[in-house]
Amino acid sequence: MKIISWNIRGLGSKNKRRVIKEILVNKGADIVILQETKKVEVDRKLVSSIWGARYKNWTSIPSTGRTARAGGILIMWNTKFVFVIESVVGDFTISIKIRAVMGRIGGFREFMDLTMSENGQIFGKKELVSLGYLALGGV
Repeated sequence: MKIISWNIRGLGSKNKRRVIKEILVNKGADIVILQETKKVEVDRKLVSSIWGARYKNWTSIPSTGRTARAGGILIMWNTKFVFVIESVVGDFTISIKIRAVMGRIGGFREFMDLTMSENGQIFGKKELVSLGYLALGGV
């Protein structure tokens, strides 16, 4: 599974969104975490301009302040390979619990909890779960 995390310092420029989209498509990301979006609202049109709209879903925290000049987190995922089981959006963090379809290793499926904070830290907990047995794993 490929996870890209990037402090993009704003999504206002069409040229910047085009460059970001080229990079995300070329890298074949499954989950994309963008920090400092400086966007009050994220919609399908914006997601499409960044990564394409087909097989994509997202959750976000809006930027803060009167002029929306700071903050904002956007987590996007490819729904063909990643299922978000649960998401929790706080004031300064987003947590998602995922199931990755492509993470099979000898009958195992990958489960992961990811938390992204506005200061750029990613916290993760990873488990390997068999189709009938619990296997121990960790990060």
